[in-house]
Amino acid sequence: MVSNKRKIGVTVSLAFIIIIASIFWYFSSRIYWKYDDQWILGKTKEQVETRYGKFDYQIHAKSVAYLIDDGNKTLFTVDEKVAEYYFMIFNDQGKCIKIHVGGKPGG
Repeated sequence: MVSNKRKIGVTVSLAFIIIIASIFWYFSSRIYWKYDDQWILGKTKEQVETRYGKFDYQIHAKSVAYLIDDGNKTLFTVDEKVAEYYFMIFNDQGKCIKIHVGGKPGG
């Protein structure tokens, strides 16, 4: 017969594993940890800006970006770093249709 302490220990262990796996899945499904891609898709620029603040870069009327890495070298940086941006592309109706991370256009 299994003791109650053992049952409780197994239950707590399983709950802990499920919580850790859920957190990992939640953040690994994002392009960048700070921004919720699934929420942003389908939203307008105004809605995104209200939630996350003023955009750092605007390419044209249909594409804006947030700076996610300024490219500064750190003690552990081996290669030359390039600034990275979190880009959002909007359609003619003003809804976000695509998200990607990349360097600033034009270098």
